[in-house]
Amino acid sequence: MLIIIISSCTPVVKNTADEIRRNVWSAELKSGECVTLDFKEDDALFKILSKNKKTVLKIKGLCIIDKKKMMIFDSTDKENYVFDYKLKDDKLKLFYDSGELTLVRKIN
Repeated sequence: MLIIIISSCTPVVKNTADEIRRNVWSAELKSGECVTLDFKEDDALFKILSKNKKTVLKIKGLCIIDKKKMMIFDSTDKENYVFDYKLKDDKLKLFYDSGELTLVRKIN
């Protein structure tokens, strides 16, 4: 008797935080700057590049996400950066101070 078992190792998305972490998010601003938000386990990298591909802003470090807020503790300047967020379909809206930024899920 021959038995074949096929299994998959696809990560299971359990909540909004998992949904955000398992994807790469990006936006191109009207000014030509490019914004990306990428994750590696519990660390996040939020980066803004100029039209010339020079780094304008880089926040990198431990990221904690709850139901309403995302906090990145930057390991370089030892500061916390907190964003309110809303996730709907393929769009992640980040709210900060009085501003708003909409990132789109990057399809690999």
